[in-house]
Amino acid sequence: MMPSAARSASRRLGGDPKEIARGLAKFGRSARVLSSAQPRLIERFPSKWVAVHSGRVAMSDANLKRLIARLKKAGIGPGETIIRFVDRKQKSLIL
Repeated sequence: MMPSAARSASRRLGGDPKEIARGLAKFGRSARVLSSAQPRLIERFPSKWVAVHSGRVAMSDANLKRLIARLKKAGIGPGETIIRFVDRKQKSLIL
């Protein structure tokens, strides 16, 4: 049986530990796609919003609101995706 603190934490995070782990793994794959494929994304989707879901580019659009509407229509929750604007002149902020 799961200790009450762990049960409480998993409820706050939205499910049982296995579901949370699967969600984090999907997010990790998506984050790796964005970081490793950045040069290809710049060439393929310049000046567009890109939605990465489950480790692949799900769709892109020049308009963020329209992209989110299209994701919802396709049954992909915007909260389950990483959405990023692809800019040829990417700025880096170093603190």
